[in-house]
Amino acid sequence: MTQHFSQAHFHDVETKQAKEGKDTFPLENAAAKRVGIIRDFMLAALDNFQKNSNGQLPGQIVVYRDGVGGPQMKVLCKEREVIEISEAISKFAKNTIIKIVYIFVDKNTGVRILESFDGNGHIVNPGPGTCVDKGIVRRDGDSVFDFFMVSNNNPSSATAMPVHYDVVYNSSDITKEVIKEFTYHQAYGYFGFAGPIKVPATLKYAERLANYVKTVKFKGKNANDQPSNALSNYLHYI
Repeated sequence: MTQHFSQAHFHDVETKQAKEGKDTFPLENAAAKRVGIIRDFMLAALDNFQKNSNGQLPGQIVVYRDGVGGPQMKVLCKEREVIEISEAISKFAKNTIIKIVYIFVDKNTGVRILESFDGNGHIVNPGPGTCVDKGIVRRDGDSVFDFFMVSNNNPSSATAMPVHYDVVYNSSDITKEVIKEFTYHQAYGYFGFAGPIKVPATLKYAERLANYVKTVKFKGKNANDQPSNALSNYLHYI
């Protein structure tokens, strides 16, 4: 049975210098703050899942992590965020082993993928489900790897921009092919559009929640200045 759980967290964004990697101390502070926010949310989501599943915990968790930032922030996230969140989940689960797949997602890549239409040199945008995991990728392992995917339909008047998925941590037995297939199927799980979208539905829901909070002008100063916890299990923001 599908379950939904969402929370809005409020925090200051890092400086422009930190984002550009010119000021490492604020960058480390920003990474530490993000770790705390994601860890607390993950534990709250696990607690919610357990309460709604007769005390059971999930056997596997797949995290699609968007908005990581520049190269330095990616390194910090990989070194701190993945490890600390994995440890927090293990402590929460106690005697239950929860396997984790952690995937960094980059929607704004400089890569373009085209498909040869026929033998006469005509090229078109690739169709939904096109995946490239050879040649232009950085890692090609069985458990830790990366790939580019086009999940949505693209107009002929524009060039398709694939999304880059980087599996940076994987303690599960899920195969590479299953992860790619699951990622593609996630593009069909967004209830706000009748068809596949560019990214996994979980990321689109997170984006919609953030836009909702911005539109309503919540500040998170108190319980009445943020989305009600009573709505956490509903897609109230789409």
